[in-house]
Amino acid sequence: MMNFEERLNRIIDLGELEGFANKRKYFPELAPWTTEERELIIRRKFALQTIAFPIGPQTLKAAQGMADKMGTLKNSITKGAGNVPAFVGEIMVQQLIGAKRQNTFDYDMITAKGTRIDVKTTMTSVAPIYTYDCKISAYYKQACDYYAFCRVNYNLEMAWLVGFYPSAQFFTDARHYNAGEADDVSGRVYQKECYVLPLWKLKGKIDE
Repeated sequence: MMNFEERLNRIIDLGELEGFANKRKYFPELAPWTTEERELIIRRKFALQTIAFPIGPQTLKAAQGMADKMGTLKNSITKGAGNVPAFVGEIMVQQLIGAKRQNTFDYDMITAKGTRIDVKTTMTSVAPIYTYDCKISAYYKQACDYYAFCRVNYNLEMAWLVGFYPSAQFFTDARHYNAGEADDVSGRVYQKECYVLPLWKLKGKIDE
């Protein structure tokens, strides 16, 4: 007989996992998940929603060309140092979901159905972990429909599309910190006012 984790690992679709995780919605007489089972469900969700993207020379060349045309954005957390990784993230998302790039302040691309997406990319030394956070500077409350969150490793060899989140809902659901405040979970002190949300809470797709 399979144990709980083995059963989860046989689920390869986020929709199926959602139905499995919310079984008490349909069968309220069933026992609720234990703390350990809930964490395993979250980990499986995160594994299914995260897409790894090897960064090839064509992607790097295109990202570098785009970065060369852009200086440092006002209030950028990275002061312009993240321009190439940021464009790698945009190229990755565009290719994975088939959106059309539109370089505006409020959004980076738009889907065939008109959903406006702004891409947020963070550099990392490790593959994404579900307990990590994504964050958005309070300055960047763009008029987009969704944010897409990406990670790019420092050697520019691998990137990950971690998930999506409705833009308006993000600022309601995320933890808010002022400049100089310490994160009540990680203890990190933020240099700029920002909003922070755990990666595992992101969505695996855009609802259109």
